[in-house]
Amino acid sequence: MTNLRRQFPEFPLRNHVPPTGMGPVGRRPGGVSGTADDLPMLGDSQFDLVALPAAPDPTTEAVIIDERAAADPALEDDGLSEIRRYYQRRERLWGVALAAVLGGAIYLYIQNVPPLQQSLRIASSEAAALRESLQSAEKMAEHLTDEKIALVEKQGALEQALSEKEAILAEQEAKLAGIQEARADLEQRLAGEIAQGDVSTREFQGTLVVDLVDKILFKSGEAELDDRGKAVLAKVADSFRALEDKFILIGGHTDNVPIKPPLTDRFPTNWELSTARALAVVHYLSGDGRIPGDRLGAQGFGEHRPVGDNRSNLGRRKNRRIEVVLAPKPATAAKVKAASPAR
Repeated sequence: MTNLRRQFPEFPLRNHVPPTGMGPVGRRPGGVSGTADDLPMLGDSQFDLVALPAAPDPTTEAVIIDERAAADPALEDDGLSEIRRYYQRRERLWGVALAAVLGGAIYLYIQNVPPLQQSLRIASSEAAALRESLQSAEKMAEHLTDEKIALVEKQGALEQALSEKEAILAEQEAKLAGIQEARADLEQRLAGEIAQGDVSTREFQGTLVVDLVDKILFKSGEAELDDRGKAVLAKVADSFRALEDKFILIGGHTDNVPIKPPLTDRFPTNWELSTARALAVVHYLSGDGRIPGDRLGAQGFGEHRPVGDNRSNLGRRKNRRIEVVLAPKPATAAKVKAASPAR
């Protein structure tokens, strides 16, 4: 055995004591060699293996044993057999270990790969659904973008229309404020006549309407202003003169009583009488009243626009009137004035 130690220093043996019944060279009494089971296992107190080589190479180890046996015929046969069995057992142990590792790997593969494949299929399906959702969202975003552009354009048009309406409204409010101021000023100037019921004022569709009963302007059946009438119209002219953006329309009205001779020679019907009285007022306002003629107009309506019941004296009295309407100046009149050549 000492010779074995010297020839195989890589075989880790310490204090080897031959098994019971074996001679000093590893044979049983009677010349019968020991079997493989007589080789102590790892950790045996009689045959202590301190370490197992990391990766046994059977081919290399067999070559080493054969080379050393050929080089030294004196090596005991039983010792070489024990060494071979030792390496064979190592090979079997490593084979079992490798098989166990491979078996565990295969088991883990069988246990984990199908669930992983299922998870992969689920993930792929979810990814496809997400892609479809993304495409739908992109199409919806494009549609919403088109709608947004249309809405922005519509909003711009509405804002422009609103701006125009607001400008018109502001202009109308300014004009109405002017009408209201003119009404307040005129009512202050004609407070006495209003108190007596000879003058009344009202607002109608953005205009100021002043009703003057005929008796404070004309004598019965006449179309010439008397002194009292001129005094009343002077106050009207003073109140309206500064309103240069306003147009003054004079309307003549009568009751339904026909004209009788000898007045029929001058006014055959109430049309002629109402028109003549309206013209008389216009002439006064443009002359003594100093209101430009382009702000004045006259119309005769006869008995066809009554404000009272012609069957009563009070109603007929209301219908015999001069109506002064203060309204915004027509745009056409302003354009005509601007286009007219200077004199």
